[in-house]
Amino acid sequence: MPSRSCRPRTGAAFAVAVLWVASWAGLAPAQTNLRVVTYNTANDVGSAGVDTHAPVAGGPLAGVLTAIGALNTTGFSRPVDILAMQESVYFTGSGINPTAQSVVTILNGIYGAGTYAAATLNGTTTGPNAGNGPNTLVYRTSTVTLVDQQALGTPSGSGVSRQVMKYQFQSVANPTVSFHVYNSHMKSGTTATDNDRRGIEAGIITASANALPANTPIIFLGDYNPTNNTADKGYQGVVGGTAANRGIDPLNPTNVTQNWDSAAFKSFTTFSPVTSAQFPGQSPAGMQYRDDVILNSPGILSGNGITYVANSHTILGNTGTHTYNSTLASGSATALAALLPGYTQAQATDVINNLSQASDHLPVIVDYRIAPVPEPGCVIGLVGVIGAMWWRKRT
Repeated sequence: MPSRSCRPRTGAAFAVAVLWVASWAGLAPAQTNLRVVTYNTANDVGSAGVDTHAPVAGGPLAGVLTAIGALNTTGFSRPVDILAMQESVYFTGSGINPTAQSVVTILNGIYGAGTYAAATLNGTTTGPNAGNGPNTLVYRTSTVTLVDQQALGTPSGSGVSRQVMKYQFQSVANPTVSFHVYNSHMKSGTTATDNDRRGIEAGIITASANALPANTPIIFLGDYNPTNNTADKGYQGVVGGTAANRGIDPLNPTNVTQNWDSAAFKSFTTFSPVTSAQFPGQSPAGMQYRDDVILNSPGILSGNGITYVANSHTILGNTGTHTYNSTLASGSATALAALLPGYTQAQATDVINNLSQASDHLPVIVDYRIAPVPEPGCVIGLVGVIGAMWWRKRT
């Protein structure tokens, strides 16, 4: 686009000049969007860290990732920018987790070589038990830069099962904007001890978040396994944390009591899409639990550089039309196709099948907007306009 002059004008044109220069100063240009996904891919359900269904091009997970890029609930579609995963294949060495590398290969095959990269820090766990693989992450290099990665907590039989992974990202479009992501897979189980251990993990997350400046943009996500629903110590420990940097649930922003393990909340359900295992180790529980969450800090809701797009929280495949405690396939493919522009009902049915075969969890998707960068030259012009108006008024 040709450059435009930001010269201040005099006389009756001042008001027009101010509006014109302000628009070019970055006060109201188009926003940059980001798509963040949390997904328990269940790639560590075999014994001793064996992956029973490694992601491959053309496989079920590839179909899910393509559908994530097509999803449109708030006026736009876009490929995933940050994909946080749990239950990756058991791997604690240096370098990229094999599950993450497989996902990078698939995404680069869809969107072009070099488009995606993976985090390189691998947190530890209590051992190579089924479902105990570490948390990992894949990101889109053209939209975000991974600034820092840390593993929090020490796994033990009485504390966390898997280290919490903390990532700091910087926007490529606006490098002044940075935000943090906490990726967690809390202890599963229904006993009081299990609940206590989830509370310990929440404490680790909250302590780290509280050490950041107040109103820091933070995304809390992962498989929280909240078997006690809103009263669970893991979930409640994060949403009930210090006010400045706590998690706020898009599906329960006022933190009221909710019983997700009921038909009334079936649209919140992320586990499990099948009642008959589609791969060794898959849990065939049927759609009855909300395990996976994405929460936002007040710094995101207040628009501190990055802002949550209202009503963008989506559980891919769950349109609220399925039969509670039954398969995802009992829901409406037509309703899903309406959220995937260009998809036919048959293609939406394929997505439901891919979701059922890729994991025993569904991916949770949330969109964000990044504040634009002001136009430096026009900011100077705007200052000149305002200064000229002020001087004319004085004289």
